Amino acid sequence: MNIAVAFVLNLILIISNGYATTVIQSLDEGYGAIGAGIEAGDEIIAVNGERVHILQDVNYALADNGEQVMEVTVRKADGSEKTLSVVPKYDETLGRYRLGISVGGYAQ
Repeated sequence: MNIAVAFVLNLILIISNGYATTVIQSLDEGYGAIGAGIEAGDEIIAVNGERVHILQDVNYALADNGEQVMEVTVRKADGSEKTLSVVPKYDETLGRYRLGISVGGYAQ
């Protein structure tokens, strides 16, 4: 019963608030994404070989990875997939590592 209630509540939250996809809207200067070849419009589909579906998946990977090189697989606008090496950079203001991308209004 508790699982069913939790499922319904989560479904209501997702429907009312939506969720952040992994399609990149913009890039920030000074971070690794630009130098790696990531572009606005790319969709992140995997990080370090693990599939990602929502922005939170990318956040977890960044938290686990720290400043080590990350292998980020993106789907380009033409449908091709590329795996790119990106070095995350620590953002003092936010207190976490970032790739230098913005997705759905959220900075990563």
